[in-house]
Amino acid sequence: MVNRPPPIALSLLLEAFTLPRSVYVLGAGASAPTTLMMQQLPSQIIDRFWKFGAFPAHPLSLPLDINASRIMNIPGDRLDYRSEELRIKRQLDSLSEEIQFEQELASRISSEAVKAITIRLLSPEPPTFCPQYQVFQLAQEPSIFNLNVDGLAWRFYRGVLDLHGTVPDRELLSSLGWNALEDSLLEFPDLRGPSIPGLVYPGPEDLTITQRPTYRGAEQLLFCAHYVVLIGYSFGRMDDVATYKFLCTHLRRTPKPVIVVDLDPWDLMLRIQDEVKSTKVYGFRAHWNVLAQAIIETTRVRHHKSCSMSRPCPTCVSYSYQRLLDRLG
Repeated sequence: MVNRPPPIALSLLLEAFTLPRSVYVLGAGASAPTTLMMQQLPSQIIDRFWKFGAFPAHPLSLPLDINASRIMNIPGDRLDYRSEELRIKRQLDSLSEEIQFEQELASRISSEAVKAITIRLLSPEPPTFCPQYQVFQLAQEPSIFNLNVDGLAWRFYRGVLDLHGTVPDRELLSSLGWNALEDSLLEFPDLRGPSIPGLVYPGPEDLTITQRPTYRGAEQLLFCAHYVVLIGYSFGRMDDVATYKFLCTHLRRTPKPVIVVDLDPWDLMLRIQDEVKSTKVYGFRAHWNVLAQAIIETTRVRHHKSCSMSRPCPTCVSYSYQRLLDRLG
């Protein structure tokens, strides 16, 4: 594994770390597995409702708003609850009764309760070791555009642009009596929940979001960037179409190499190549948390005899990454 040449995208990523003002755009995959992923939220929310133990006698007539329906993976008319995969599973195995029961619960929860529970779920317990963010302490003056709302980036690196806002941390939620608030919203579906300024819930972006001051700051940083690195972000169902267009517009105006780091980077890589008419868009398939740990490790231990350790070594990082993956199974 040591003798295999590392991918060019990894070499470029490590070069970006050595150059000041490279831009890093962080999606949900950058926080995994510390923060719950989007697909994990529905079952967690239903479990919270079940533990509450009191439910409206009849399904709610008011449809879920667009954010709550996207979080729960339910169309706004409440006719569905799970993804196509789980609907097929319901037809094929003995879990149908359980899924139908969850569907019944989902038809009795309000948008405000869904969003309040989501805020808590997306506010993780602060970890002592979080390589996916601590690794930026090794980068030279990085510009971090954060599309996650969990607040993790700020715990380990100062100077983050939170384009979608942040949820309160666990300590603040506890002091506000958040669990009691969730209980009230579950018991009284007509109650209004709290509003957190600047917070963008899962779901389609408001097309005016790029008029926020944070985006004006991002515009200036993109102009000066040597590299743009997209980490753990696939732009999925294009909910973040405004941010995607914002990035592509500036990449067309001021072309620079783009590196996509994700478990499945190829679709986004090809899409950006087509959008910005550039061949300097590269994909690197990796678990970001493992890759970040490998980068940190190689600052302390040399794995290749020709490595000088004066800068991140692609061969050493590649070796360490594979070794960590093997250890994790």
